[in-house]
Amino acid sequence: MLSVFIQCVNAPGLGVLQYLVMEREFTAVIEKRGRWYVAFVEEIPGVNTQGRTLAEARRNLKEALSLILETNRKLAARDSSPDARREPITLTM
Repeated sequence: MLSVFIQCVNAPGLGVLQYLVMEREFTAVIEKRGRWYVAFVEEIPGVNTQGRTLAEARRNLKEALSLILETNRKLAARDSSPDARREPITLTM
């Protein structure tokens, strides 16, 4: 699932700010291993974590996913040529 919407915020001294917010849905796989919950995101390699509770594992997984996506964007921008083309891609499954 991908939802896109514009968020408007009234910021004192700046007026109304608009920014794009995207909501994406990924598949979390969570397993109990001993006293820990181990979790990873099925669609994106490298997004994995653990937690003592199911809630902690979920929170940690959201943070790990956010960090991986942010880092991948920064690395792609840094490593690509100035004339590289960036465009959205849509996949329907």
